[in-house]
Amino acid sequence: MTATNLAKQIDVEALMREIRLEVSSTLGDSSMPRFRPAAVDSRPLSPVIHSEELHYLNAHWSDWHSPAEFVSHRKFLSPIIVRIKRFLVHIVWTSFMRDYVERERKYQMNLVRFLNSTAKYIDQRDTEIVLKLVRKIEEDLESHGAVVERTDATLRSVELEISKRLASAESTVDKLNAEVLGVQNGLERLDQMTRGLERVLSLLGKAEQPTSPSKEMSSDTQGNSEKVFQETRRFQSGVDYLLLENRFRGSEELIRGRMQDYVEIFRGANGPICDVGCGRGELLELFREAKIESFGIDLDDSMVAWSTRKGLAVTHGDALTLLEQRPNGSLGGLIACQVVEHLTKDQLERFIDLARRKVAPGGAIVFETINPNSVFALSRNFFRDPTHVWPVHPETLQFVMEMKGIANSEIRLRSPYPKEALLQELQIDGTLPGRWNDILSRINSSFGKLNELLFGHQDYCVIGRVPQ
Repeated sequence: MTATNLAKQIDVEALMREIRLEVSSTLGDSSMPRFRPAAVDSRPLSPVIHSEELHYLNAHWSDWHSPAEFVSHRKFLSPIIVRIKRFLVHIVWTSFMRDYVERERKYQMNLVRFLNSTAKYIDQRDTEIVLKLVRKIEEDLESHGAVVERTDATLRSVELEISKRLASAESTVDKLNAEVLGVQNGLERLDQMTRGLERVLSLLGKAEQPTSPSKEMSSDTQGNSEKVFQETRRFQSGVDYLLLENRFRGSEELIRGRMQDYVEIFRGANGPICDVGCGRGELLELFREAKIESFGIDLDDSMVAWSTRKGLAVTHGDALTLLEQRPNGSLGGLIACQVVEHLTKDQLERFIDLARRKVAPGGAIVFETINPNSVFALSRNFFRDPTHVWPVHPETLQFVMEMKGIANSEIRLRSPYPKEALLQELQIDGTLPGRWNDILSRINSSFGKLNELLFGHQDYCVIGRVPQ
């Protein structure tokens, strides 16, 4: 059988229709896998050009024709069957499939080329888009950072300006408060001076007018006139000291407030209390209100006149002389405020000895004077009074009292300076570095020592009792 005759016996068109039908049925089978969109993957995207699918297409797009092996299991007809199969395949290939396969090969080749170029284009476009997005994000971040910096700088500037204005306002308020306080203090001093002046003028009005001695008067008349003249001059000198006391010591209400605690020391005393240097009688008034028997001694005429007008028992004269005249142990207690600084060393020792002998056993003895440990108290209070002799240190006064037999004496500081007059401590802010806080703490510690030295308590007193 020739090849031509064999080809005539095979219905090629029927065979191709059978092949197309089988392919069509195969493609229409629902069991075959179909294309579905890839699920969204959270993994980072990779370039399309490097995808496994495109790599596979590039490697296998030309695998269309491969040598076929023809075998048969029949023993005797096997060679004939194999030759017939090869002949049929050759006829089908050369007559029908060669052109089709070649067109398909070219189509797949162009399709793979197109996919490669498209993948490159997509990757390039993706890269450009990503780079543009990155640059845009960077620009936006830079713009946002600049806005944040400008906003932060503006806030800091506003905060600094507010702090400066608040500090200026606080400084202005402090100055106004200081001025108001100064005006109030000035008004109080003016009121005190006015009241004191009124009382002094009242005392002067009751005093005898000075009369100069006349040549035409008799010797007795001249002697009496000279005596009246000298007494009046002495009274006027006392008035000058009273004016000094009214101006610088403080008002009577202020002194009464300072002396209020002395009343409890002498409450229940066994005998009258002697107030040496009673002055305007503030402490005697407190004793009278507390129903404590007391009397005063003062060397100044105007002071005695002032206290007497209040109905207080006050004797004019030298305290050392008057105490010497009293019986020993006849006093329930003795107090001398702002007196010992007017005495010499010998007078001070004699005064303490007299107090020790004249006060009954168990009675209190109190000496108050200016505190020399305070620089301002020493320079302002002590040296302002021209009648002061010498400042007495608290430990020295306590020592002399103990040497004179006044045991168990106690030193108490009195009349502290107002807080606004002290050196103010610097505020320590927790936001400052540690070394700055340490420096500020040391400065505040130094301020405390300076306040103690410069603005210590203005007065002190030593309290003792006569042994039983």
